[in-house]
Amino acid sequence: MGSYELGVAFASFSVLSTAGNRILLSKPLTQVDSRFASYIASLVGVTLLLIVDITVGEISYILSAPSWELILFCAVGVLNSGVSRLLLYIAIRHLGANQAEILQSTTTLFAFLFAATLLHEGISATVVGGGVLIVAGSLMVEARLSADNRRGNPTVGVVSALLSSLVFALVLILVKAGLLTGYPYISAAAISSLAALGFNTLLYNPKKLASDIASTPKNITASIAGASGLIALSQVFRFAAFSYASAVVVSAIISTSPALVVLLNHAAYNKSEIVSLKTIISVVLVVVGGIIVSHYEIS
Repeated sequence: MGSYELGVAFASFSVLSTAGNRILLSKPLTQVDSRFASYIASLVGVTLLLIVDITVGEISYILSAPSWELILFCAVGVLNSGVSRLLLYIAIRHLGANQAEILQSTTTLFAFLFAATLLHEGISATVVGGGVLIVAGSLMVEARLSADNRRGNPTVGVVSALLSSLVFALVLILVKAGLLTGYPYISAAAISSLAALGFNTLLYNPKKLASDIASTPKNITASIAGASGLIALSQVFRFAAFSYASAVVVSAIISTSPALVVLLNHAAYNKSEIVSLKTIISVVLVVVGGIIVSHYEIS
């Protein structure tokens, strides 16, 4: 299997893990503080990533990382698993996983801009066309209907989702830039998770953790813990994908996650999520746009 194929495979695994995370969080985020969920995600992420790093024998790379890479991956952690994740969780709280995930597909548009200006990656008319389809699909979200269904605020949800995608797009470019030197992606992910935990600790008082867990229904806590494990796996797969494929390709594949999110929510009969004709059309546009961009990179 060549480098491109490995990159696509890891990006696809990232999409699967991300979709599972969104499904598990859809209902819990209507009942718990987004900061609580984000803090749990950081705790689980640090634990899993350090265990994996130790298991593969690369933990020493964390201690010997060049200062500039250490700073870069710490910034990635704060922006990705801190700022972007919290904004997305707020968006899911108000809009639901289906609509929030579709809006986050605008990440591809922002990634195009960052890839062209920062990494000097080529972007043709074909790639732009795919990006336009993704954006068009994102503009068709059922924001108000979904927010009413969850007793949320559509404006807060839409703004949070778009800001999350903007930050996440920058994260994708920073990750790609940091891995260009061949630095181990698992160690890079572990560094970012440690920085994210520090950031989320500033937003959430750890002294409240025991009482918050005790006051939260066990099934909700279990869903959040499971979602946290999946998002940690998604991060590892994403970092691995960037080790083998371009930022444009990886971001395009990641942008197809709404299709899985909508499909799984529908299969689970999640009544807190809206699945209308507009939602289906928007997902189709997003997925087709991602395929167009990926196909361009192959040829």
